[in-house]
Amino acid sequence: MEAAECEYDLNRAVKLKYGTLMSLQRQLKEAEKNLVNYWKSGNCLLHEEVTDVNIAWNCRQWIGIPLSNLQQSEGDKLVLLEDELHKRVVGQDIAVKSVADAICRSRVGLSDPTRPIASFMFMGPTGVGKTELAQALAVFLFNTENARVRIDMSEYMKRHAVSRLVGAPLGSTIPTTISTPDYVHSYCPNTTTFAANSSYQTNLNSVLTSLSSNSTTQSGFHNTTVGDGGTSKVYGIFLCRGDDTEDVCRTCVATAVKAVPVYCPNRKQAVIWYDVCMIRYSNASFFGERDESVSVYLPNVNNITNNVSGFTSVLGDAMNKIALMAANGQSGKKFATADANFNNLQKLYTLAQCTPDLPSSDCYGCLTDCIGRLPSCCSGKKGGRVLFPGCNIRYEITLFYENTAAPAPATQLVAAPLLPPPAIELVDSLTVKSAESPGPIDDTSTKLS
Repeated sequence: MEAAECEYDLNRAVKLKYGTLMSLQRQLKEAEKNLVNYWKSGNCLLHEEVTDVNIAWNCRQWIGIPLSNLQQSEGDKLVLLEDELHKRVVGQDIAVKSVADAICRSRVGLSDPTRPIASFMFMGPTGVGKTELAQALAVFLFNTENARVRIDMSEYMKRHAVSRLVGAPLGSTIPTTISTPDYVHSYCPNTTTFAANSSYQTNLNSVLTSLSSNSTTQSGFHNTTVGDGGTSKVYGIFLCRGDDTEDVCRTCVATAVKAVPVYCPNRKQAVIWYDVCMIRYSNASFFGERDESVSVYLPNVNNITNNVSGFTSVLGDAMNKIALMAANGQSGKKFATADANFNNLQKLYTLAQCTPDLPSSDCYGCLTDCIGRLPSCCSGKKGGRVLFPGCNIRYEITLFYENTAAPAPATQLVAAPLLPPPAIELVDSLTVKSAESPGPIDDTSTKLS
């Protein structure tokens, strides 16, 4: 047809364009129609053309995405997003709608491309659908539940552990520095004080320096005495939690040594507790003596909402067992940690510790007295602590200590049942301050919530 036009043979060009060409096009359409009908009949083994169905089928074989998802348009998928999530998550209409709306806004270009699609904080007890919603969304968007990142925050409870999540600063190693320990409580009776620049202050400074310089001992415990006798003699100890590393212990003791003159200025007796260590000094000897004259209660602010009686029973058994384990500690540390199953989904974590200079029987007696205070301070709570100068216990439903197994008891002690709370008379004039505020608390029995 082009040759005829070039030769100005217009009659032949018109005949080819409007006669022969159109006839051939009609024949081609008829042949294609017959071919499609033949394919649909099921008698054809081979196809002569590659269609979108063939491409989708091959992609399904390679990457495992369902054929229906590949053939479905993005708009069709977004319209069905909320319904698809509801197939797996029941009864959480507001949460499902919020997630679906966020995804739809992002897909149509209404969200800021430089920011995350959305951030949600879902709170509630186990079994309400928090994890299931995340899994359902991963399946819908990426066709697998594994397309999500799970971070267990119980592994990052200590400040220095966050470097495992966000990475260390440039030019440093992990861990870079040990974070400052958390102040818990201090006890500073005002019955005995010393004068500034006195011999007692000189001896006290020597005791605190000795404690700080000996805080690298593997036992996590040290006692020292400075002074020839009389009223200027000072006795001091530090005790680090049994799962502390040497660096953590050293940092905590150094912090407590600097803080105790601030919290307890000019006091001849003082006890200061941090989350992972304790320092005590006095003008009277207390080494190896069981002392329960001071008790501090620290209940968790959250309550157990289901099966409180069952939780209390598990807690009583667990605390009695761990008291026995700590009292019989053979590693030089009267320290033990253990966990127990509260139910199929929830664990209970427990800790008990005494100063190593206590005899096993006194350690066990001190810990059982701590346990006896739990009903009065922490009944129905998700966690709690009881602190004595010579021993302490703690329990939580989240992991709060390093996973170091304590040695099993080597000698036999008779485990006592969970004791009833002893009669504790609180004086009306007690001054109670929050654990975060600096300053002494001059009481013999303090409850913090």
